Amino acid sequence: MSEPPTLTEMATPINEETTAVTSAANETPAAEPVATVFFGTADTDDGADADTDDDADADTDGGADADTDDDAEEPMPTLEREAPPRPGATMAKSHQWHDRPLALSDHQLVSPIRPSLTPGANETVAPPAVVEPRDGLFVKGVGLILDQTPEDVALTRSGVEIANLEWLLDPAMRLAGRHPRAVFEGETFTVTVTIEARNLTATGTSPAYVVLVPPPGETGVYEITRTREPPSLRDGERGVWEFSVATRTGRLTVVNLTLPEERLVTNLTSNPDLFAFRAYALVGNQEVPSSGISDPVLSIRPDGDTGVAEASLPELYTLAGIEASDLRPSETMAGAWERGVGHETIVAGAVGHLEALRGLGKEEVAAFYAVEGGTGTEEPAASPSSPLDWLLQLFSGLFGS
Repeated sequence: MSEPPTLTEMATPINEETTAVTSAANETPAAEPVATVFFGTADTDDGADADTDDDADADTDGGADADTDDDAEEPMPTLEREAPPRPGATMAKSHQWHDRPLALSDHQLVSPIRPSLTPGANETVAPPAVVEPRDGLFVKGVGLILDQTPEDVALTRSGVEIANLEWLLDPAMRLAGRHPRAVFEGETFTVTVTIEARNLTATGTSPAYVVLVPPPGETGVYEITRTREPPSLRDGERGVWEFSVATRTGRLTVVNLTLPEERLVTNLTSNPDLFAFRAYALVGNQEVPSSGISDPVLSIRPDGDTGVAEASLPELYTLAGIEASDLRPSETMAGAWERGVGHETIVAGAVGHLEALRGLGKEEVAAFYAVEGGTGTEEPAASPSSPLDWLLQLFSGLFGS
């Protein structure tokens, strides 16, 4: 009797042909092969087994470094980069960092001119105010009625004209709208001073003092006489004072100047204020006089130092504190240079006298007013003694009697 079959024997063997037929019957039509391109590295088991230990270590180290660098540089959010600048920011190039403007700090700006005001203890401290007079007489202009200019004065050498005086002047003589003039010794010209009254009336009870001060004696010696002035000046009105100026000594010469002497003349004209007249004005109760300056005037002696008698300086210079000078009262600069007086000494003396003329006070102005003549508004024209006399003068003027 045979033994029963085992489980292995009971299993039906699979025939290869049957398997092939069954597979062919159950197959679906295969699709066309499609080429697929993969970017990057695929993490598969086969790739991991194929890599060697060295490649694995290299990939691990390189990947770690790359990840670390990416984490360190955090990209700026797009919204923050494209956001508009804050109100306290500036778009100037010097205040930009890449795409973002730098915000200005809230620190208080400090100016070198005004003291800084910090909150707290210094809060009540006010900056110093500039004190300027508001009431009184004010000089609005100083004019010259003199047509002759340096271009009209010829420079001669051995009797031959080589240039004109304008050729020797420093460019400073033309700055700030200046128009230099020239006057010969012995000539007379007129200077006008325009005055404006503010918040007052200049009459006989409140006299007005308007004076004209000459330039330093090193550049010319003049005599000044007041020839015209208004009898009164009300608030807001303007009046014109006129002065006659006589040129007593001309300091410059235009005959046979050497090249070094011409350079000295150019050096002297680099300071136009040394040749300008100054006008001062004040009223009885005005503490600080108002002042103005004219165009420069060049005083010239056409024939040098020949035949000129010595004289003393006019009284105007003594009132200004100019009692002596390095130049003699009737001497030209060329004569002083020949006598051995240094040009630097002459210029230093002229600048010192200019400072004295710039700082005249109320007493000096009143003294100048008395010396220059005239009575001004202090003594107006005599009025009729009675209304009847006034009527008689009025009718006589109307009927020509």
